[in-house]
Amino acid sequence: MKIHLETEHLILRYFQDTDEEHLFTLDSDPDVMRFFPDDQVDRQEIHEYLQTMLALYQKYENLGFWAVHEKQSNGFIGWFLFRPWREAPYYRPDIADPDDVELGYRFHKSAWGKGYATEGSRSLIHQGFYHQSINNIFAGAVPENKASIRVLQKVGLKYQIKFFDETLKSDLLIYQLKRLDYNPMLSL
Repeated sequence: MKIHLETEHLILRYFQDTDEEHLFTLDSDPDVMRFFPDDQVDRQEIHEYLQTMLALYQKYENLGFWAVHEKQSNGFIGWFLFRPWREAPYYRPDIADPDDVELGYRFHKSAWGKGYATEGSRSLIHQGFYHQSINNIFAGAVPENKASIRVLQKVGLKYQIKFFDETLKSDLLIYQLKRLDYNPMLSL
């Protein structure tokens, strides 16, 4: 099981029990959480969320949540998720196969605008298509999250469908990249 990835500027690693404070600080920022309906975060919710993250490592090889550290400072700056689509709260079997993979990310404001979401997404997509048997990668974004939509487009995902998500209480745009359409030059 691979538990560590490196890109030019980032270190991605599996979460550990000791990461609770990192998650609490990240999710306590109202700007970071503005596209999510439950912006009141408490420590018990974070503890349960982290336990759910950790359980994915036992369930799926090389899939789950990745803690992200900036190489230069070694500071925690956020996370990526790269998990089976069926684990997404907005999973719909009419859109994709449950074994397809969902890509997502969340970063501290200090990491915004530095290309880290693009860099890490490219690395995970490349890993998924070249070193795992992933056929399709999906991602969701609310229409107001223009920065996230730009990242998805930069890494090659294409708009597929829009639907209203009850959990988010918002429309959700779904983007997809198929293995057959993957351009490895985007991962450079």
